[in-house]
Amino acid sequence: MKPKNSIKKLSQNKSILIGNKIRLARLTRGYNQTFIGEKLGITFQQVQKYEKGTNRISAPKLFQFAQLVRYPIAYFFTDLLEVESKYKEFEEKIKLSQKVPEKDIYKLNKFFLKISNSNIRKNIINITKNFSNSLNSEDGQTKLVGKIC
Repeated sequence: MKPKNSIKKLSQNKSILIGNKIRLARLTRGYNQTFIGEKLGITFQQVQKYEKGTNRISAPKLFQFAQLVRYPIAYFFTDLLEVESKYKEFEEKIKLSQKVPEKDIYKLNKFFLKISNSNIRKNIINITKNFSNSLNSEDGQTKLVGKIC
């Protein structure tokens, strides 16, 4: 049986994970928090709180948001079961994702979506994946250069 603190932290991590997905979906569509707030009938500050996981978003409001950004509602719940089994790993991912500036995410998505060739998109994903993996190793630069060249 898990202690109460652990269950509370798990629940909080799930809210943060859903919030990160809300943020990513919003940025992918090129919407700002003010626009989302107006469409959902809430303030942009409330949108910020949802995105940070500070406040939990209700199911009806999440459904309304999913329709607005044209994402399937299931998108926001994928990976939630893994949070329990990979608790510490997700904690690290959440911390990292909150450090990425919105402008960077928006620019990456904007330009990536303009690439029509699926092979090029796959290569970009692989390069990005290899780069991120190499940064977690001791000799990241050597590994990365070897994989790209």
